[in-house]
Amino acid sequence: MLPLRGEERRRSRATINMGVTFNCLRQNDAAASLLDSLLDDLLAGRRHLHSAAWTSGQLVLALTQLGRMEEAQQRLRQALIDAAPLGAEQREHWRREGEALDEAGVVALCLGESAHA
Repeated sequence: MLPLRGEERRRSRATINMGVTFNCLRQNDAAASLLDSLLDDLLAGRRHLHSAAWTSGQLVLALTQLGRMEEAQQRLRQALIDAAPLGAEQREHWRREGEALDEAGVVALCLGESAHA
């Protein structure tokens, strides 16, 4: 039995590892289902943001492989905003700005480039 201290983090990491395994086995439906609920839990309490970042990446990969591009793009935007160590007001401002980005703008943001270049 695991000690209580740190158990939540270990459980999250085990779930992420299962999601990675599902993605590697091309069982993307299973990965998306598993990681979607984990990510919501991690972001709701703003706990373990490093784990939330890994979960986001694997979830976006699964959704992309399933051809669910709009949902993948929405989750990527959410991850960029929610993982930032900002106050709630600043995160909401970023969320509104992120909703206005087109695909080229999201790619430029991820690559650290200017959207107008």
